Amino acid sequence: MTTKITKALLVGKDARGDAVLEAWNKSPRPKELYAFSEFNNPGFLKKVKDKYIQLGKTENGEAVVEYALSIKPDFVLISPEEPLFAGVVDKLESHGIPCVGPTKAFARLEWSKSFTRELLSKY
Repeated sequence: MTTKITKALLVGKDARGDAVLEAWNKSPRPKELYAFSEFNNPGFLKKVKDKYIQLGKTENGEAVVEYALSIKPDFVLISPEEPLFAGVVDKLESHGIPCVGPTKAFARLEWSKSFTRELLSKY
């Protein structure tokens, strides 16, 4: 039986993203790990091959989509909040790329405490 290789793309730049890559690496399933980051995070470099890291602003949805379309990941995980607030999930999903992370509308719950307080008070 052949196991499908899972291509996973992490959009991140922080310790949380490093922890996600660490967990993915511990999985016994075959995988190809990619990262889109604002800098060459040393932890990321240990967990993905150099050629699998694309540097750019994580909030730049067009750049993230361009990279994702070039590597065709099975899914994308967005680690920091900024790309979520910028609507990167929305842009990726509009191109048929599955994501782990909320859309811009749902990310607003985390992004805007006043919006969330008003919503909770209303309901």
